[in-house]
Amino acid sequence: MSELRFSDFKELENVQFVHCENLFAQNPFLRRINTDSRKIGPNDVFWVLIGERYDAHDFVPAVALSGALCAVVQRAVEMPRPFPQVVVPDTLKALQQFAHLNRQRFNGTVIGLTGSNGKTSTKELIAHLLQGKQTVHKTSGNLNNHIGCPLTLLELNNSFDFAVIEMGTNHPGEIELLARITQPDAALITNLGTAHLEFFKTMDAIAREKLSLFDQMAPGKTIFVNADDPHIAGYQRTDLVRITYGLKEKADVRARIISVDPNGNVRFELNEKVKIQLRVPGKHNVQNALAASAVALFYGLSEAEIKDRLQSYTAFDKRMQVLQHGGLRIINDAYNANPESMAVAFQALQQMEKGGGLILVLGDMFELGDQALQMHKDVLHEALQLNPLAILIMGELMTEAAKSLNAEKIKSFNSHRELAKELKNMAASNSLIFLKGSRGMQMEKVLEFI
Repeated sequence: MSELRFSDFKELENVQFVHCENLFAQNPFLRRINTDSRKIGPNDVFWVLIGERYDAHDFVPAVALSGALCAVVQRAVEMPRPFPQVVVPDTLKALQQFAHLNRQRFNGTVIGLTGSNGKTSTKELIAHLLQGKQTVHKTSGNLNNHIGCPLTLLELNNSFDFAVIEMGTNHPGEIELLARITQPDAALITNLGTAHLEFFKTMDAIAREKLSLFDQMAPGKTIFVNADDPHIAGYQRTDLVRITYGLKEKADVRARIISVDPNGNVRFELNEKVKIQLRVPGKHNVQNALAASAVALFYGLSEAEIKDRLQSYTAFDKRMQVLQHGGLRIINDAYNANPESMAVAFQALQQMEKGGGLILVLGDMFELGDQALQMHKDVLHEALQLNPLAILIMGELMTEAAKSLNAEKIKSFNSHRELAKELKNMAASNSLIFLKGSRGMQMEKVLEFI
């Protein structure tokens, strides 16, 4: 439940009310704001959104029968019986405005974060650390865009001490918009890479977009700066509290990698005080854990407490998630992909015990613009350096890129089912199987068929 009541709808711009007299008299708290008509519960507010292929006004009669409190619409929907409707000029803008209003009612601390890679893992790690001592609200899954972020803010209430809000972008100006809505007390940018290069064209444009999160911070607020990323490390604003973290000696919060076990899990030292054994593979997860540790230290946790919490953390769904199935070891990293995240995943695989051999299952990487084909060629070339038993690929770009390499180990498939059939035929006991591709490729579906 949010901190908002029905009467707060009056704060929306150019709002009108239809059949709302009883609700103004009762003025209830708004239990839940929902954009999915299939999941409407009693007393939910149904917020109509309009997309390229749908118009949720069509579902207003059904949600009225489901017991919804009211609907927020762009045009009143005629129905046989009166149903309360809040009419606004633009329901998406109104959603963002209403989310901002609820954020202003929140008395706790809001931490906002973005970045090209590691956003969701770092968000989960921050929440995991803080939850040891505080109550934490966080972005669910990756609901981090211009719709998901406002919906996350609308779930805030003052039973929480912290909110950890993830912000994503694929078009210029989106981070600035989300930052203005969210008004973070502290902000973090994980790293900068080529994700969404199709829309931003250059790395400088990507950097400007991500760094706009820091630009929007109010004076006196706190930023956590990745000292190992040159695009981020040089950011300066004298009116902000600046905390640096990284593997460099001069960072405020430092880590030193000690060892990597046969499963790819890294042991590292934090601030020369404690040695921490992670349970998620890959050196890149040290960077994610270090970012989260910098936040946790700033908000009062000790290194010893961070050690205890980090050593109990397990991988988030489809992000270097280790699975066991029928003697096979599977690394499900299928949530998303770009050249940088492929590279760090390959680095992790180099450190891992491969037993019955390594099989790579790779899908297309999206939103890379004019350089997409060359980037797919580079990724497949890097993949071959791992000396895998096979590289099983899906997608037009991967298939086209493979033609130029003329490598017998690379096999292309048109469906998850076909790929899974070949995978089952070639995988031996204790084989290590790695899955990765952009979200639209849904490479995890291969697992359904094995």
